[in-house]
Amino acid sequence: ALDPPLPHPDDAVLSCGGAIAGATAGGRRVLVVTVFTADPVPPLSETAAAIHRDMGLDMSSAEARRLEDREAASCIGAQLIQWDLPDAMYRRIPGTEDALYAGRRDLFGSVRDEDAGTRDALAGRIAALPPCRELWGPAGVGGHVDHRLVRQAMERSGRGPLLWYEDFPYAKKWRARAWVLHPWSHRLERTVPLDAPALDQKCDAILAYTSQVGPLFGGTAAMRATVERSARRQGGERLWRNARLSSSAGGPGTMPPSA
Repeated sequence: ALDPPLPHPDDAVLSCGGAIAGATAGGRRVLVVTVFTADPVPPLSETAAAIHRDMGLDMSSAEARRLEDREAASCIGAQLIQWDLPDAMYRRIPGTEDALYAGRRDLFGSVRDEDAGTRDALAGRIAALPPCRELWGPAGVGGHVDHRLVRQAMERSGRGPLLWYEDFPYAKKWRARAWVLHPWSHRLERTVPLDAPALDQKCDAILAYTSQVGPLFGGTAAMRATVERSARRQGGERLWRNARLSSSAGGPGTMPPSA
């Protein structure tokens, strides 16, 4: 089995949906763990309310996003667990009503010290996941605080082997990818090529996230063009291993390059 813990609804499909579709088509079991799916607790910060408006979402519920996530997982044949941790834009400074990450810029900054409890709780949940062949997670390309937090939690969980996917669509920006995946500290583990059926399944699954397609891509045609262009440029979907961990994180039973 392959378990990729992923921060938000849509990250699994956007970043490695083709690889998952190919694996499940070949009879492999893939469990996607979506971490941040809790309902917001009002009142929302100005930033969170603006993001909800941009996505056309209910101000008091994340159920629409959870439903999108379930439909998308079905499109690529994956099993799905949705954990009930709150998204960064909903988290508050402990003991106060103040937003922990108040502005959009804060959402793409460092994990705050006050968020250590979230990270530690997540590391414990990851440690308790069923045994699996590989554990995939976000490299943190783009710098979203939730992606960084999940990566830190995975590294602290004691689980392995760990592989990092290139967070898409942030990874479209070469500088964003190079900033995180330094060649002297990471090595390319494999590139999973996407054949036409896997690419179609990935695009169909992305379309399940109706709240995201417009804000992220501007529409269906632009989404498909962006996904296809990225697959051609990279040769598929790429996974990285941290060179410092490679001697201990590897082992038998890893997913073959052909997925």
